[in-house]
Formats: sequence, C-alpha cells, structure tokens
Amino acid sequence: MKQIDTIILVKDITAIKNFYISHLQLEILHDWESMVIFKNRLAFHQHDLLRPQEIISKYVYQSSNSNVIIYIATDDLDEIFNRLKMTDISFIHDIIELPWQKIFRIKDIEGNIIEIGEEI
Repeated sequence: MKQIDTIILVKDITAIKNFYISHLQLEILHDWESMVIFKNRLAFHQHDLLRPQEIISKYVYQSSNSNVIIYIATDDLDEIFNRLKMTDISFIHDIIELPWQKIFRIKDIEGNIIEIGEEI
C-alpha cells in the first residue's frame, strides 16, 4: 500500500477551495466539484456529497473537534505572514521559532488548523 492523499471533509467545498486559492495561493490539480485536490496533494471533499450518502452520512461530522493540522512549507515565511496579517484570517499565534523551523498557525474558514513553516 501507499498513501496518496489525505482527504479532509468540509461543509462547503466552494468556499474552502476559494480560501486556499486566494489566501495560500495553492494551485488545483483536480477539481470534481464535490472534491478538490491541490498540486501539493492536499485534498478536500464536501461531506454531504460523499457516496453512498445514505450509508456514509452517519459517520461524518459527529464531532466538531478536529485533530488534523494541515502543514504547508514555504521558503519565505515572513512574506506570507505579513500578507496574511492584512486579511481577516484567524491567527492562532504569530511566528515562533522551534529547533528545526519557524512556524505560525492559522485557521481556515471551517476551523481546520493550518501550520505554515520554514526550515531554519
């Protein structure tokens, strides 16, 4: 077996797609209206359009707590941080320095945590 994509279920595929394109400048690899895969292999699927809906619906969105962190690497953390600070994005914290990288964390429009980092 090999892992291809991790698919994150969302309530509004159009809004989430627009968020990642406009704010994080991700490019689309595949767009099937109910599911989008970006070139970096980050994937989202609208939860109420999963098939077969009558079977899968009882397994999705049973909890509002998400333990997923979407990690995006960059070579210019300061530029992205400063650009996003000028938007209405919800910041979890400003840039911090860890032994292996600098990071900051934000939330997307559905509350998913995004960690943006640059290696030191």
